[in-house]
Amino acid sequence: MVTKDNVHRELEQEFKNTLTQTDYYKLLAHFKTDKGRMLQLTNAYFDQDDHLKNHGMALRIRVINQGRAEMTLKYAIGPLQKAETTVALSVDEAYSWIDSGRLTVAKPIGDALLEQQITTITFPLVTAMTTKRYELPYQTGLLVLDQVTFSDKTIDFELEYEVTDLAIGQKEFSALLHQFNIPRIVSAPKIERALAHESKR
Repeated sequence: MVTKDNVHRELEQEFKNTLTQTDYYKLLAHFKTDKGRMLQLTNAYFDQDDHLKNHGMALRIRVINQGRAEMTLKYAIGPLQKAETTVALSVDEAYSWIDSGRLTVAKPIGDALLEQQITTITFPLVTAMTTKRYELPYQTGLLVLDQVTFSDKTIDFELEYEVTDLAIGQKEFSALLHQFNIPRIVSAPKIERALAHESKR
């Protein structure tokens, strides 16, 4: 049952950068401490004939460490900003939707879709991936290192920096890349990368 307690809305602001495997492990070795945490994520994305994609949206079910799960709708409201509506799920609920290959959204997400003039509430599964994630508080934000395995078993690497202030975050992120001599390569959203791997299967 959906209640106010298991619905969360937030503004996501983050910088993203593609990493080589070498740079990923360099950063992981430098930042991995007992202040961080390692997560194993299963992500499944749903859409209907690219309808959400064409509106700059992504609909995802995520299972976290096999212990909790959530359904999330994201959509861009600025170049580095996304609005998110998230509904908590049980792990069994999450895998039930994933295994069925079709998702009927929870009411808060249906309401968020309706605010964007989208009336569809049931979407087929389009792609899935797993992510090994390391998170660590860093300066004024959250540093995230992702190793992503796509459906065709291809692996890529990504750095994310989640912030509350874009101007301050930009300076901190640029300084971090400079410190480790990492080129600025803006990474595409994970769903775009995942769909590209689906097309190669």
